[in-house]
Amino acid sequence: MNFQEQLNDIQSKSVNFPPSNILLSQKVYSDLVLAKKWKNVEYKPVNGLEICVFLANEPELSTPSIHKLIILPIFQDTEQLSLKRISNIFEVLSTTQVIDTPIEKFTIAIYSTDSTIVYYHISKGLIKATQRNK
Repeated sequence: MNFQEQLNDIQSKSVNFPPSNILLSQKVYSDLVLAKKWKNVEYKPVNGLEICVFLANEPELSTPSIHKLIILPIFQDTEQLSLKRISNIFEVLSTTQVIDTPIEKFTIAIYSTDSTIVYYHISKGLIKATQRNK
């Protein structure tokens, strides 16, 4: 499939998702493929999150990892990432079996209103920092 067909396929696989999430998925896919020049970017709809996630290997690695990155698009202005929300994301990704192996980390693609997209890896086991009493 060519690039435009891929975007249309993302839209057809996301038909029951909010329109803003479909557009967000397409923007992140475009960034990965066109701007970052990643190859073999797969996408899977995740009903529990109402968005498509992307599966890809980081191209900078000299040997591709057998563990693909799971990339989850989110809006900077509308999504709040608490530890509870991150835990819920891990649970949804694990129960939908996005990949065949246990999920130990995922990558969030945070889309800003100025069209900037930043990527952060989130590892399982993230815990809240404790405060010391002075």
